[in-house]
Amino acid sequence: MRRIPALVTAAALVAGLAACTPAGAATGGCTVPFAPGAASSTVRATGDVGTTPDIDIPTPLISDGAQLSVLEPGEGDAYPAGSWLSLEYTAVSGTDGTLIGQTSYGSDAPLLLSTRSGGVVAPEDSTLLQALVCVKQGERLALTTTVKASLGEGGLGGGHDDDTIVWVIDVLNGYFGQAVGGPSIVPDGFPAVVTAPDGTPAISLLPNQQEPSELRVTNTKSGAGPVVEKGDQVVVNYTVWVWPADGGELSSPAETSWGKQPATFTLDEDHMIPGVVSALVGKRVGSQVVAIIPPELAYKDKANGAIPANSTLVFVIDILGQPD
Repeated sequence: MRRIPALVTAAALVAGLAACTPAGAATGGCTVPFAPGAASSTVRATGDVGTTPDIDIPTPLISDGAQLSVLEPGEGDAYPAGSWLSLEYTAVSGTDGTLIGQTSYGSDAPLLLSTRSGGVVAPEDSTLLQALVCVKQGERLALTTTVKASLGEGGLGGGHDDDTIVWVIDVLNGYFGQAVGGPSIVPDGFPAVVTAPDGTPAISLLPNQQEPSELRVTNTKSGAGPVVEKGDQVVVNYTVWVWPADGGELSSPAETSWGKQPATFTLDEDHMIPGVVSALVGKRVGSQVVAIIPPELAYKDKANGAIPANSTLVFVIDILGQPD
């Protein structure tokens, strides 16, 4: 049986599951996708959440459909669909209990996934991704399913699609997929911002809108989470546009994290341009921030990829959370 490569980047997904909650039940606004069953209930995994588990299963183990048990309960709110989760996992064969693959456990970059994305570990209709709907921070889950249902056809090579695979998943942290704060009144002089259902922003300039010569910052949504301070690590989704030098229409975004994965960075001038630092310090998690940043607080006298030197920039930033 071909092994899943170890994944050493950070993991994110969706919301919380209460122990023994039946499939289809609502938990904190989420609908639990799978119920515990005879197979998932036999999985034992010892060791602290976030450390490599010692997994014990009876073999051969055959799962009747996807089954999901909570081995260690989590805390706080369940994360809604479209959120990102930081995860560690171990996958073993239901046939003989041998290791198939696992994350690196304890690294600075645990796996970061979203149920909207798939692709990195599994296809979008994967039972693995579905099982992460309604999880809570600190949970350890046992998912029993088939190779094909969780990894896609041929996920472990020929002849193993119908084999049972056991996933032990630790949810380290979670981040909402987009800003969740209430709407705020936006002062005059800012571009109009609209968002798609998944949170992806678009902006437009008003007719004859003048380019400001100083930093301007506002919230379109104001969150109720912790206040972000200078030097903190933050997890954000962002898009940046270059203000048109000729006063014309905005072009396509110069850079965005949407459609990829959220960005994690330290909020200081060693890691970010000064305008972004100033825009985010003092804001709360859950906010959507619009910042118009003049060249001297952005990339003055130097280009950065698709961003020309001496450009005024417009950032739309969703503050999703802070790593522990």
